Amino acid sequence: MASITITIPDAVAPRVLDAMAMRYGWTAESGLTKAQFAKSVLVRLLRETVKMYEGQAATDVAIEISNQKVDTEIVIN
Repeated sequence: MASITITIPDAVAPRVLDAMAMRYGWTAESGLTKAQFAKSVLVRLLRETVKMYEGQAATDVAIEISNQKVDTEIVIN
């Protein structure tokens, strides 16, 4: 399994965590620390990015196959 490490300098970590918390809706009632919440947001964003990319790639392939079938199967004189 691959690992991705993000290093945030201690001096700016509170700013980053506060920004992630505010931008993505962290609350103390979530039961997560801001760091845990930020990690969960990053994981979700990565998954959504892969879903969008792979979905678009599959759509592109399906369109190409459909276009090829139309070009070869539908003959209009």
